[in-house]
Amino acid sequence: MKIGDVMSREVAWCGPRVAAAEAARIMWERDCGFVPVLDDRRIPVGVVTDRDVCIAAYTRGRTLHDMSVDSIMSQGVVTCRPDAAVADVEQMMAARKVRRVVVVDDAGRLEGVVSLGDLARARARTRLDRTMEHVFADVARTLAAISQPGPVESESIRA
Repeated sequence: MKIGDVMSREVAWCGPRVAAAEAARIMWERDCGFVPVLDDRRIPVGVVTDRDVCIAAYTRGRTLHDMSVDSIMSQGVVTCRPDAAVADVEQMMAARKVRRVVVVDDAGRLEGVVSLGDLARARARTRLDRTMEHVFADVARTLAAISQPGPVESESIRA
């Protein structure tokens, strides 16, 4: 199975110069905890999470309206292509300790996002003949690896 078969295609995103409050609004309205940050060519330059927003609000002593997204976003965007194998992306998520991966086309432009939830739903759909314990074993191993304390693999992985 390929990532393009399971990824979310309708992804809310923002630009790097908008206020952090705008990213928070998008996450609130879309009920998500992650927003890719795109340049004017729709190429990911970062990601901002609900955790990034909360930590910035707490530590900087400024309102979210006074901070730009590029000042709080993570710049190390983990990406893959839609034709990447699900198992390879699960391994990448575990190695990089991320719960979401930005899916890009050959030119590096946003195509979608794949999350642990997307992977869990895909596993459930494709393995209906197995027990629930076995259905989610791969996703559970990925989540366990992501949740382990310790350093993140520093090597860049491209699926």
